[in-house]
Amino acid sequence: MKARSKARRDSEPGSPRDSIAGTIAEAGDDEAVALEPLPHGWSWRTVGELAAPEPNAITDGPFGSKLKTEHYTPSGPRVIRLANIGDGEFIDARAHISEEHFAALQKHRVHGGDIVIAALGETLPRACLIPNDVGPAIVKADCIRFRPAKGYSSAFLNYALNSEGTRKRVASVIHGVGRPRLNLSEVKSIALPVARIDEQRRIVAEIEKEFTRLEAAQSLVERGRANLAGYRDALLVAACSGDLSISTSDWIDSNLGSVLLRIEAGKSFRCEERPPIGDETGVVKVSAVTWGEYNDDESKTCLDADRIEARFLVRAGDFLFSRANTIELVGACVIARNVTRRVMLSDKILRFHFVEGVDPRWVLYWLRSKFGRKEIERLSTGNQESMRNIGQDRIRQIAIRLPPLEEQKRLVAEIEHRLSVSTKTSAAVTGIRRRAEALRQAILQKAFSGHLV
Repeated sequence: MKARSKARRDSEPGSPRDSIAGTIAEAGDDEAVALEPLPHGWSWRTVGELAAPEPNAITDGPFGSKLKTEHYTPSGPRVIRLANIGDGEFIDARAHISEEHFAALQKHRVHGGDIVIAALGETLPRACLIPNDVGPAIVKADCIRFRPAKGYSSAFLNYALNSEGTRKRVASVIHGVGRPRLNLSEVKSIALPVARIDEQRRIVAEIEKEFTRLEAAQSLVERGRANLAGYRDALLVAACSGDLSISTSDWIDSNLGSVLLRIEAGKSFRCEERPPIGDETGVVKVSAVTWGEYNDDESKTCLDADRIEARFLVRAGDFLFSRANTIELVGACVIARNVTRRVMLSDKILRFHFVEGVDPRWVLYWLRSKFGRKEIERLSTGNQESMRNIGQDRIRQIAIRLPPLEEQKRLVAEIEHRLSVSTKTSAAVTGIRRRAEALRQAILQKAFSGHLV
């Protein structure tokens, strides 16, 4: 559940200094971004300058790789993690720590009105405002807790940190390949545009008014998206249960092994974490088959020519199946249609070859239906919900109903005709969601250029 916190740390204004000229880069960066002029009465301040004048007003989280399962408890003081940091919003994802560890980590304690900044992730900086009712809590590694000084609105600074303008200015100091990150000194050097406290409060009120309207519209869009997903599920159930057929008397109850000629698996090895370009060859990631369509942008690049094997290359028309993922996504499958890169199978992405007399598209829709999902989840192994696996022997045991080939083709055509309307509507919903995010950033851009109030 997400909830934009109403917590504040507003107080009497300090003495705003004149606008400072210069750049945000302080660590030897060659491509520092110039700070643009600000409205009258505003000034540029770094996060380090905005922090309260008290010990540990800004600190990164403890533990790092030393955080282990035994540190967590079913209840007790909370741990604020990356999972709690939305795009400007606090996400109420629960994790707890023992009282013993909490007592030893008081300098990392989080209070309502603090700002917690993600130091790791694709979108940086990303921050959230801690709600006043958070209770006893500490901040975890890969997060930085920032307590603003008196005279500054925490809500105002939180919105400033999440604005597109700030992200563009900070882009030159983000480091790390594959896992972008910021360290504590880099976060302290982030420059934010700051108005006088009374104007900060007016701007926050106006932002929240605009965001409330936007969220109301987005909730309608999300409801429509959920209805589309329900429609697709119901359509597959109707087709696979025989409700779209005149008769099911000639349907055969069988298993996947009866229609599989063979299963191919590729290999996994160290690669560069980026999609291949030009004549480069890559290895497909699990995420390439996760979301309903084959996406070879979800791949990594092989830099060792001796590892490249043409027989493992993904080709148009291949039936691809993910043998490992979360309980909800293990067994995700696609028929590759838009193949744009030289990408090989991995050990987690399998390629199915079918015997004559079966339409691979019927198998695809069966596996995506509730009947196929139930079988995949029943046969997958693993003790953790976060990662499950289904081996080739168990894949062959998946129960499937097989109409005659001509009926398979007719049902597939009916499914795809009906899904085409749903797909167009879904694309429109996706476009609306993107425009909503763009509008959100436009509101912030207007706010921090002094034109919202």
